[in-house]
Amino acid sequence: MMHNNLVIKISAVLLSLMLAALVDAKNNGVSDGDFDLNQTGQNPPRCGSSNCHIETLAGSGISISASSAGPHPAKHKTDITINVTTSDITDPNDILGIMLLNNTLPYNGNIKHDGWQITGDANGNPSPYSYNERAVTTLNQTFSWNITAPSTPGTYYIRAQARYGGGTGYVISSTPLTMAVQLPVPEFPAGAALPIIASAIAFILMRKKMC
Repeated sequence: MMHNNLVIKISAVLLSLMLAALVDAKNNGVSDGDFDLNQTGQNPPRCGSSNCHIETLAGSGISISASSAGPHPAKHKTDITINVTTSDITDPNDILGIMLLNNTLPYNGNIKHDGWQITGDANGNPSPYSYNERAVTTLNQTFSWNITAPSTPGTYYIRAQARYGGGTGYVISSTPLTMAVQLPVPEFPAGAALPIIASAIAFILMRKKMC
């Protein structure tokens, strides 16, 4: 009896390990994280071959939008919502990964390199990431991130890339968003400008008397 129980326990452990391996294989072993896009270095990993996740499936689409394109104050940490939506994907696979990238060339980088802070990602990770991956019933999805602006003023670009597919790995990239970041406008309390205006008027009147 004890021998039978031991066999059952060992079989259960082996089955669990096999299922985990299958899930990892289907998921390409890629979990949520902060990644740069590097076609030659394959980061994040793309099925272990150079021709994986570089094909584009005809008719598929991806769009990216922001709750506001700015200008955003550089030092005010106000959340900006980034929505990425995939559409018209007919591939039957059920794993979809989407990443936020800047517009550097030749390879796009993680937006955190530009100073964007991600305060919330699509999967609700405690430490939010630029790349999120999900098991889904359809590959037509919307992923959302909350971000705050860099501390350096300037014009920035954010684009999205989606990856999916098993035997043939597909990729879709969005057109980049243009995001403006500027130094915050100084805020004066109510009435703070009155003494300045009064002094200016007094100076003008004094000059007139002198003339």
